[in-house]
Amino acid sequence: MSLEGLDFLREHAVELHIPLLPGKKAPETITVRVPSLSAFLVHKGAVFFRRRDRARKAKDILYIVEIMAEGDPLVTTVEEGILSLCQESPESASVPRTARNHLALLLAQPPDAILHEVTEAFAARHGTSPGAATARTRGLLEDFLHAIPEDCGGGER
Repeated sequence: MSLEGLDFLREHAVELHIPLLPGKKAPETITVRVPSLSAFLVHKGAVFFRRRDRARKAKDILYIVEIMAEGDPLVTTVEEGILSLCQESPESASVPRTARNHLALLLAQPPDAILHEVTEAFAARHGTSPGAATARTRGLLEDFLHAIPEDCGGGER
C-alpha cells in the first residue's frame, strides 16, 4: 500500500472511545482513530487491483461484500459517506473513483479466481449454495459500485 493510501485513511478517520474497565461507574477509556467505514471500503476497492496475492485481493473484496450484505441503515451510512468523499476535494474523490473503475473492471469480466474465493467465503459464512452466493456477491458488488457516483468529484450534487 502506498503512503498516499495511508494518508487517505488517516485523513478520513473517526474517533472511538473504548472502555478499559467496563462495569465501573466512571470507566477509563482509550481513544483510538480508525478509518471511517466509507473511506475503508473505497480504499479496499481502490487497492485490491494492485495486490499480487490473490487471497489478499479476495479479502479486500469480501470486506465490501460483507458490509453491503448488512443492509440498512449501514448501507445508507456508507452511501452518504461516499458522497461526502466525492464532494470533499479532488484528492479525496480520486479514491472512490479508482474503486469504481476497479470494481467495474472486475464485474465486467467472467468470474475469476478472486470472485470464486469471495463467493466461497460468502457461501460458507451465510450457509447458502454456491449459485446463490455467486448471485448475491455480484449483486452486492454492483450495489457498492452504484453507490459511487459516475461523476464523483465532478461538481456539486
